[in-house]
Amino acid sequence: MFNSGRDVDDNQRVPDNATDDDIQELVFNSPITDDEIKQSIKSVNANKSVGGTLIPEHLIYGIHVLLPFIHYPFTQEGQCI
Repeated sequence: MFNSGRDVDDNQRVPDNATDDDIQELVFNSPITDDEIKQSIKSVNANKSVGGTLIPEHLIYGIHVLLPFIHYPFTQEGQCI
């Protein structure tokens, strides 16, 4: 499923002897970074119709202001218990 010995992201390297379970643990339980959020927002299609009041352009062009608020729920401090 996953190839060992390659980068999971910019900050983590998968050991050559890692199992699929180890890799999944590393990928799915590592913190979400600001860069991952920025990449996701860049991939939003601005030409899609919207169903609410928050349009894609708000995210795309306001990311420098919105990033801390988007990132907070994914941090330890922002987790709901």
